[in-house]
Amino acid sequence: MPARGGKAVDSYRWSGAAASTPSTTPAKSVPTVDLSQLVKAAKIDPKAKQGHKTYAADGSYGTLTLAAYAQWQRHLGYKGKAADGVPGIRSLTALGKRHGFKVVA
Repeated sequence: MPARGGKAVDSYRWSGAAASTPSTTPAKSVPTVDLSQLVKAAKIDPKAKQGHKTYAADGSYGTLTLAAYAQWQRHLGYKGKAADGVPGIRSLTALGKRHGFKVVA
């Protein structure tokens, strides 16, 4: 209804353009980490040829990885035995959010 002495004005017009254009971008797949397999690897700590220390480049979850993960756990506020370098669901999920992977138990 027009205001007194005025004309009716459309204050909102929907063009529908945005709704009619489907997204053609495929969904990104997120890498998945199996917590049980990672914990198993962390507890084995295989001995390397160069001595007790194992390195990231050798493909094992060794002593340096345990130390680095323990540091991550302390960063999250874990203390004592809770920061032992063996991943738990909360700390690994937090790491996954930061680095773009999903954790399955």
